[in-house]
Amino acid sequence: MSTPSPSAALNETREQRIEAIMTQLRPKIEQTVRQTMERAVDVPEAQEFGDIDGPFDHLPHRLFDLGA
Repeated sequence: MSTPSPSAALNETREQRIEAIMTQLRPKIEQTVRQTMERAVDVPEAQEFGDIDGPFDHLPHRLFDLGA
Protein backbone atom coordinates (compact mmCIF):
# COMPACT_ATOMS: atom_id res chain seq x y z
CA MET A 1 0.00 0.00 0.00
CA SER A 2 1.32 3.43 -0.86
CA THR A 3 1.25 6.33 1.54
CA PRO A 4 -0.98 9.17 0.39
CA SER A 5 0.95 12.09 -1.02
CA PRO A 6 1.03 15.28 1.06
CA SER A 7 -1.16 17.02 -1.52
CA ALA A 8 -3.77 14.24 -1.31
CA ALA A 9 -3.85 14.54 2.47
CA LEU A 10 -4.10 18.33 2.16
CA ASN A 11 -6.98 18.05 -0.33
CA GLU A 12 -8.83 15.63 1.89
CA THR A 13 -8.53 18.03 4.81
CA ARG A 14 -9.64 20.89 2.53
CA GLU A 15 -12.62 18.86 1.30
CA GLN A 16 -13.55 17.93 4.85
CA ARG A 17 -13.44 21.59 5.86
CA ILE A 18 -15.56 22.59 2.86
CA GLU A 19 -18.11 19.88 3.61
CA ALA A 20 -18.28 20.91 7.29
CA ILE A 21 -18.97 24.52 6.29
CA MET A 22 -21.55 23.45 3.71
CA THR A 23 -23.29 21.30 6.31
CA GLN A 24 -23.43 24.29 8.61
CA LEU A 25 -24.69 26.69 5.92
CA ARG A 26 -27.13 24.39 4.11
CA PRO A 27 -30.18 24.99 6.39
CA LYS A 28 -29.77 28.79 6.20
CA ILE A 29 -29.22 28.70 2.43
CA GLU A 30 -32.29 26.50 1.86
CA GLN A 31 -34.47 28.66 4.12
CA THR A 32 -33.36 31.89 2.44
CA VAL A 33 -33.76 30.55 -1.09
CA ARG A 34 -37.20 29.14 -0.25
CA GLN A 35 -38.38 32.46 1.21
CA THR A 36 -37.07 34.28 -1.87
CA MET A 37 -38.85 31.85 -4.22
CA GLU A 38 -42.08 32.16 -2.24
CA ARG A 39 -41.91 35.95 -2.63
CA ALA A 40 -41.22 35.59 -6.36
CA VAL A 41 -44.14 33.16 -6.84
CA ASP A 42 -46.55 35.22 -4.74
CA VAL A 43 -46.18 38.37 -6.86
CA PRO A 44 -49.60 39.44 -8.14
CA GLU A 45 -50.18 38.60 -11.81
CA ALA A 46 -50.30 42.29 -12.73
CA GLN A 47 -46.75 42.69 -11.42
CA GLU A 48 -45.26 39.48 -12.85
CA PHE A 49 -43.36 41.27 -15.57
CA GLY A 50 -42.36 44.23 -13.46
CA ASP A 51 -39.22 44.50 -11.37
CA ILE A 52 -37.87 40.95 -11.55
CA ASP A 53 -34.91 41.81 -9.32
CA GLY A 54 -37.07 42.88 -6.38
CA PRO A 55 -37.14 39.60 -4.44
CA PHE A 56 -33.51 38.90 -5.27
CA ASP A 57 -31.95 42.27 -4.37
CA HIS A 58 -30.73 41.31 -0.92
CA LEU A 59 -30.39 37.56 -1.41
CA PRO A 60 -26.57 37.45 -1.06
CA HIS A 61 -26.72 39.50 2.12
CA ARG A 62 -29.45 37.30 3.59
CA LEU A 63 -27.55 34.13 2.70
CA PHE A 64 -24.47 35.16 4.60
CA ASP A 65 -26.14 36.91 7.52
CA LEU A 66 -25.73 33.91 9.79
CA GLY A 67 -26.69 35.81 12.92
CA ALA A 68 -30.28 36.17 11.72
